[in-house]
Amino acid sequence: MYLACFLAVWHILDYPKAKGNAVAQTMSRFVPGIHYFGDFVDKHDHFDEFKLHQCIAYHKRVINFFPFQKSEAYQMLGFCYDRLGNTAMAIQSYQASIKANPEYFWPYYNLGIYAYRKGNYSKAVNYFQQALQKDLKINMLLMLRSKVFTDVRLSDRPDYNVFEGIKDGREVAYIFMMESLFKIGAYDQLLGTALAGLKEGFGDQDIFLYYAGKAAFCQKSYEKAVELLQLALQKNPHNPDALLYMGLCMRVAGKEDLAKNFSVMARQELRQQGSAIEKYLNTGIRFF
Repeated sequence: MYLACFLAVWHILDYPKAKGNAVAQTMSRFVPGIHYFGDFVDKHDHFDEFKLHQCIAYHKRVINFFPFQKSEAYQMLGFCYDRLGNTAMAIQSYQASIKANPEYFWPYYNLGIYAYRKGNYSKAVNYFQQALQKDLKINMLLMLRSKVFTDVRLSDRPDYNVFEGIKDGREVAYIFMMESLFKIGAYDQLLGTALAGLKEGFGDQDIFLYYAGKAAFCQKSYEKAVELLQLALQKNPHNPDALLYMGLCMRVAGKEDLAKNFSVMARQELRQQGSAIEKYLNTGIRFF
């Protein structure tokens, strides 16, 4: 009896140490190898289903062993489920990530993309608004101190700039949000969002000027629309979307010859390069 009691007490006292060792072993190596995440932004066809399932199993262990890494692990689960085509589980994972830590930018961003794809534009606006409210520097610090994201980054992209990645994500979030606002007819909010995006100084300023001009056109403020669209075309004379709306403005003004010229130029640019915003709206789910 005394021996049994001694063994029971020893087991209880030793359990935390044993569990700690198991956790350390789990986190000391990434199972499976994650080099195939190298092209995580745009590539879809290079993901191995078996490895994705291994990654899912790994991140579930992280959630169990490391509660303080839950948000990051859930984000990785969301990415893996997305690549497996399991949208429902991906959405559930991103929602769980937000519940674990609501300060991250990417879960709101990804949920906004899902809402946009489903045609739920009001919901998409809400998610992208929340994403854009997240502090960029805080997000950078959160990601750099996370073992989950550090392992992913260092395994294949040691020189990846987390700060610049989030900045790029913010620009795309603005574009999705502006397109969603246009689709629900919220033109006042669209104009304000486009002007707010301009203040952030993103690289493709012509797109924000285009949306501002588009909003003004829909508000029937045609002179303002022409002014904004002209600025867009000064930034990028080949923006087919801005050319199209400039043609519409000319038509409203009764300048049919100019309207036709802009329309012809818009069609030519569309044939050569496609819509200026389409590449953004085709962006996939990301984890950073």
